[in-house]
Amino acid sequence: MFIEKKLAGSHIPDSNHVFLGQLIDDIETLDKNINYITMCATGIRATVAASILQYHGFNSAKVFLGSMWAWNKAGFETHQPARERAS
Repeated sequence: MFIEKKLAGSHIPDSNHVFLGQLIDDIETLDKNINYITMCATGIRATVAASILQYHGFNSAKVFLGSMWAWNKAGFETHQPARERAS
């Protein structure tokens, strides 16, 4: 789960992007039997999101330490959202 304040920058393929301000409204649509790892650009929104998920019974919700900086530094795959890709 990638927590965002806006749709911008690179993204992890096959991740579910959720705007932090929309998380509580959408929380009933999430499966509590799935393990969630939250991530954002810096870790702040991801920490808030994991806390919200845990409060609502998503006991396995965790934060990806280092967030996108660590992901990119490790050389893991990312892509640009379709609407931001150069034509």
